[in-house]
Amino acid sequence: MAQVVASNIFYLRNAAATVGRKPASRRSLCVVRAQFGDNRDPNEAQRNFNGNDIPRFFAVDGNPPALEQDWRLFRAQLVAHEIGNAVPASGAGLEMLVRPADSWAHPIPHPEPGCLLVARHSNLGMFSHSVVLVTEHDDTAGTSALVLNMPTPLYISNLGLEEDITSSFGHSPLFIGGPMTRSLLHVLHGRGDVDSAMQIIDGVYAGGVESASKLVELGLARPEEFRLLAGYSGWGPYQLEREIESGSWWVVAASHTLILDCLRETAALNPAKSSVVNGRATSITSSGVAGGSRAQDDVKFRCWKKVLDAAGIQH
Repeated sequence: MAQVVASNIFYLRNAAATVGRKPASRRSLCVVRAQFGDNRDPNEAQRNFNGNDIPRFFAVDGNPPALEQDWRLFRAQLVAHEIGNAVPASGAGLEMLVRPADSWAHPIPHPEPGCLLVARHSNLGMFSHSVVLVTEHDDTAGTSALVLNMPTPLYISNLGLEEDITSSFGHSPLFIGGPMTRSLLHVLHGRGDVDSAMQIIDGVYAGGVESASKLVELGLARPEEFRLLAGYSGWGPYQLEREIESGSWWVVAASHTLILDCLRETAALNPAKSSVVNGRATSITSSGVAGGSRAQDDVKFRCWKKVLDAAGIQH
């Protein structure tokens, strides 16, 4: 498996580094040593947005891997061809055939880097109706991933980050990438001109927040083109496969167009309309966002439904 580079991943001031799923390989884009200690330390779960920790950078030397993605499109075309030759009278499966050539999705049997994990049940806690982008996967090493559709009622300006980051992204909503190490800030986007970003699949990148901030400052990019997420989702060796076999997840290959569509749609949430519950600002907890609003749930559900409909999966 290609060496993966962690670059320009921010530590959040006052962010909660909660104990969640077992972390995957330390080589991961998302699995890096926390400033506050090993993220397996149960004491980290006690940290919250009321601390005084100072954000800093954490970078690993190396070059982002060059990934060949043409096979994914070729496989999608083969799947579409097979469905076209065996569409039942009910019309199931037609959804994928009528989508534009650059926007597609289909189920796959096993996880792989760049695939989506789509929650199958509503009893998965914070992962209910979640759509999760796998950034790294190896059966023997584990899995790292970022949730695409878990908004919070917070803005980036609420986090006390460096002035240049706050200036560029202060009005951007904060999302949750997963329950692991909430002290880490990740960025997802579709721009290949962002320095230090790692290509997940063709057209989807992670990292490079400093460069992204500079592009926004210079007027060469819009804040809406970037998704900023606290924390990540991690599974140990073979753990994700067991959850898939038990029926917790659908595994879906999707085009970068569909993934970016989900990012754009969920970014439309206005935290100001849902940031106060009973007169108090909501907070991030180990199980998700305390006091989450109906608007947040609707945003989450729309992305979940969009991916399943595109893949022709009945739900």
